[in-house]
Amino acid sequence: MPSRKLTLEAINARLKAALTGVSLQQRGKRLYLRATLPPKPGAQQSAPYQQQIALGIYANPDDLAEAKTQAKALGLLLATGTFDWISYGQGVGATCGAWIERYRQRLYENKLTGDKDYRWRVDHWNAGLKWLPMSQPLNKDAVLLAVQKHKPNSSTRAKACQTTGWFIKWCGLDIDLKPYQGKYS
Repeated sequence: MPSRKLTLEAINARLKAALTGVSLQQRGKRLYLRATLPPKPGAQQSAPYQQQIALGIYANPDDLAEAKTQAKALGLLLATGTFDWISYGQGVGATCGAWIERYRQRLYENKLTGDKDYRWRVDHWNAGLKWLPMSQPLNKDAVLLAVQKHKPNSSTRAKACQTTGWFIKWCGLDIDLKPYQGKYS
């Protein structure tokens, strides 16, 4: 029996029919949730308004199913009035350590194969993420300080920029690390 191919349009039609108040959007190759949400902690707005939440996943058939599940979960939180920004890693408590833990869990579930602990340590943790300040908020300054701990124009700096770049892109931050990679080839 052939399975029905998920499309962004079909998922959004189902979400609308279910009155979730959430839709999926694609920006570039990434997926985002869009909904009327309460203001983030520290924001100047006082009333709920349309916002996007970066899912950190690509717009491919495998990840569309995951995005649909997350959209339904967000709709349920909004309907029951239990939504908070901390559960999405974007409020008070959105430390580098919290973001890294969510990223690690995502990789364990979907990307890493074989000895997952080893692959995590070698490919992600040792390559750059361990230099982020775990108890500090994830922001541009923290990322740049972590990357600059490596010797300029070295393979370790290039790998740190690459690994940290993947991570911050998944987090929804727009920081260009190419100028910090150096000239190592």
